[in-house]
Amino acid sequence: MSLLVPSKTPRPSRVPGATYRLQLQPGFGFVEAMRVVPLLARLGITDCYVSPITAARPGSTHGYDVCDHTRLNPELGSDADFDTFVSTLRAHGMGLVVDIVPNHMAADESANPWWRDVLEHGRDSRFASHFDIDWAAEARGRLVLPVLEHPYGRELDDGKLRLTDGEHRVSVAYGDRRFPVAGEERVADQSADAVHEVLERQAYRLAWWRIADDEVNYRRFFAVNDLVALRMDDRLVFDDVHRLIGKLVRRGDVTGLRIDHPDGLADPEHYFASLQSLQQDTSRGTLYVVAEKILTAGEPTRDTWAIHGTTGYDFLRALNGLFLGSAEPRALERVQAWFTGTATRFRDVAHRSKLAVMETSLAGDIDRLALMLVELAQRDRKTRDFSRRSLRQALVHLVASLDVYRTYVTPRGVDAADRIRLQAALDRAATRLGPVHADALAFVGSMFLTPIGQRCQSAFVTRAQQVMAAVFAKAVEDRAFYRDATLVSMNEVGANRLQPNTPARRFHAFIRRRQATDPFGLSATSTHDTKLSEDARARLNAIAACVPEWRQLLGSWRAVNERHRVRLTTRTAPARADEYRFYQAVLALWPCHRDPLDASCLAPLADRVVDYLVKSAREAARSTSWIATDAEYEAAIATFVRRVLMPDTGAEFLSAFAPFARRISRAGVVNSLAQVVLKVAAPGVPDFYQGTERWALQLVDPDNRLLPDYPAAADMLDALDAQAPSPASARALLDRWEDGAVKMYVTMQALRHRRQHPALYADGRYLPTRTVSSSGPARVLAFARRHARKSVLVVAPYRGIAASGDAWPVGDFWNGAALRLPANLRGRRFLDLLTGRPIGPAAGDGQVPLADVLRDFPVAFCVSE
Repeated sequence: MSLLVPSKTPRPSRVPGATYRLQLQPGFGFVEAMRVVPLLARLGITDCYVSPITAARPGSTHGYDVCDHTRLNPELGSDADFDTFVSTLRAHGMGLVVDIVPNHMAADESANPWWRDVLEHGRDSRFASHFDIDWAAEARGRLVLPVLEHPYGRELDDGKLRLTDGEHRVSVAYGDRRFPVAGEERVADQSADAVHEVLERQAYRLAWWRIADDEVNYRRFFAVNDLVALRMDDRLVFDDVHRLIGKLVRRGDVTGLRIDHPDGLADPEHYFASLQSLQQDTSRGTLYVVAEKILTAGEPTRDTWAIHGTTGYDFLRALNGLFLGSAEPRALERVQAWFTGTATRFRDVAHRSKLAVMETSLAGDIDRLALMLVELAQRDRKTRDFSRRSLRQALVHLVASLDVYRTYVTPRGVDAADRIRLQAALDRAATRLGPVHADALAFVGSMFLTPIGQRCQSAFVTRAQQVMAAVFAKAVEDRAFYRDATLVSMNEVGANRLQPNTPARRFHAFIRRRQATDPFGLSATSTHDTKLSEDARARLNAIAACVPEWRQLLGSWRAVNERHRVRLTTRTAPARADEYRFYQAVLALWPCHRDPLDASCLAPLADRVVDYLVKSAREAARSTSWIATDAEYEAAIATFVRRVLMPDTGAEFLSAFAPFARRISRAGVVNSLAQVVLKVAAPGVPDFYQGTERWALQLVDPDNRLLPDYPAAADMLDALDAQAPSPASARALLDRWEDGAVKMYVTMQALRHRRQHPALYADGRYLPTRTVSSSGPARVLAFARRHARKSVLVVAPYRGIAASGDAWPVGDFWNGAALRLPANLRGRRFLDLLTGRPIGPAAGDGQVPLADVLRDFPVAFCVSE
């Protein structure tokens, strides 16, 4: 067994070489996925990685609203279709990694049989303990369902709630929804009073949706009312949820699992240990498991978790930081402050956002925790006089001061890392709260830092840590990231804006740590949840190399477009912050291959940008929000965007914008190709989101959920296979970069080598390679992997390319710079798989001129035997 295998989890029985994520949905199910398998195999993918496959809410396009864990989703195909899909994967030597959702299910009374049974039988239901419901929180011990568009009494009096005879039973009809009624055999009186009397006898209470944040008494997925959390710490629940997926694992149909949102679980460590029991034969290794755990900078994966790594946001953060530099973000913050007229630190934005969500969408969760604290405090005469308000304030500021998504304190204890993080958060909270709440804060902290000896203390700590994760995600990812637009590509899932970006030395250190602890974790650059696709992010990152020019252009664009702004009753729209985000969104999506005044491509571009800006504004919750939508402001956004982006009104802006957009896009091409070679060659499992083998210029969902054109991709791969690698062919692909073939070519060449030499990439040493004598602003990252007698060397520019003008960074661009190879690679001759050119051997001092390595192409993927 390799020394690089993490001590916490033995090597998996199957180590994926590279994964490819498919978003299954109605219209693209098992049969359609099966047809894509040959293409993926030809690319060099070893494992297909799919969104959830169990039965979800009808029409679901993502599968996370699971309704029945015990059967396959019929909208994806039949059991026979799934079997054929698996057989096709096996025929191509590929495995299947499946996304599963242990934290929650859809609260759907029609499609979820467990939930329907709870509505009908209440606490007497077999499934009552499957869901995380606080029955005592409602005065009469009923389940609160916040599903009504208007207050209950109004809906009742307006006849919106009525009794109806079904095929076998009576139900309550509300629109197209049907809620089960217990103990009623026929419909008689249909008056409001009669319907009310029937509803009062049910185990649930229908309520206005606006009361959810205060009164809902089941734990939700974040603040989503129709996603109800499961009690996965109960073994009966675990067995019921994993019965089907366990069978597929034991059959060998499923070779790996991706675990959605483990931070919502009561005890992730215990859950992951239970998960490994699904694979009965462990003689060949463990079940491959990765967790959607979002780590903050410097936070390691837990040694005690039986997983092989994360889904890769930590890798994305480190890689993305390379392209942003360390000083440039501060300069960009000044640009944003100048443009918007508001200067704020991201730390303050994030803190205020945490406080805000705990007083709005998650207020009910915080209130229940405060009541639990009151009960705990009253058990001791020294703490019995702490008021609910004081304890609530202390809890809120402790949670807001944490710099991680959550801690993992259990009755087994608190580990050293969590103790340090909790104490640091307590210190920060004490500074903000002052001495008035000091004793209450110390009491709240003691609940986590002292041994758990009481059931009620354990219940509080468990629930509080689940809420911590929801607060961090809602406040930072879903609010602060949309309130701050310093550079949209900086605000990515897993990003840590409070830490400096990643210089080459820090990137190498991160990769070495990752290889030592999580060598089989995914390396992601795009996912279904990223705020931008990898190529859109790479394009915007190029702005970091030309900040002064960016500021100058913003000023001119703002002046040109001032006439397109919309005057509302009390303000002018869009707000400057939204306008600043607008220019970045257009740049991220700009169709460089088209005439900048071509209305046929600008109209769909405008539609996508409008959808993105409206969603961003709602998430930011300043000018409009999901709860209190300002239709007038959102209409003004749409008007502004369409005036600016249509040639009859925005020709002056479009003509001025296009040259810069094309130059930044070319720099983005280099950044994107660099991402590919670095991701494929680095320790970890490179993960490709659907369609990213070619250009993927997409914004946040649903913009990134469109199905790729796989027949066109197959045709492109055929054409690439028809030509041998050469400097001329590589340069030709680069010069016609707009069609995306150059990215597919680099992806294909790198992945095929990885698939042919699995030991080199799974177990090969990671050898950072220095760049010396650089004479320009551009920077290059290089490293080698070595195993047995095989080596691979990758070279990729990562910063400063946008400042180079319209020329590609090849050949003489790199005069005066060289690579100094590690001692054990000197004297070797390499072959660049991208150009077919031999490289080296190095001179006596180990140096190879960069102008030679990157003579014809901006990145290199060199192999040696």
